[in-house]
Amino acid sequence: MTSNQLTEPAGIKPFEILVVDDSPEDIRLIRDAFSLWKGNRRVQVFLNGVEALNHFKNRPQETLPDLILLDWNLPGIRGEQILEHLKNEKGLRNIPVAIFTSSSAPADRLRATELGAARFITKPLDIDEFFNVIAGLEDLVNVHGR
Repeated sequence: MTSNQLTEPAGIKPFEILVVDDSPEDIRLIRDAFSLWKGNRRVQVFLNGVEALNHFKNRPQETLPDLILLDWNLPGIRGEQILEHLKNEKGLRNIPVAIFTSSSAPADRLRATELGAARFITKPLDIDEFFNVIAGLEDLVNVHGR
């Protein structure tokens, strides 16, 4: 796990963003894109599904993330399995999960939607579009109670 926390003023809780992705290049771009968000944010990165699921075991409700950015095509425990776990856990099911993946398969999009993903986004190849997609996720967090 790696973390990136920007300094926040006293009393203001930063956005908590959890990223599960196995691509170092994509993680770097994701961090750069999140750095453009207004306000403070804390980004935690997990490189595989096992780390992400272990992170949620016995985690207090007040420390849950405001957004999860989840790769669908992870090695080992796949994004589908993680999403299913999150949406089946009472304390975790209301966290918005955006699937951010190289897959453009309609079956993957349908399955993610059935499991409760807030968004299914195929990773853009264009850097400007990549940053715009991440910028659009700020609205998702604001809609869900921030």
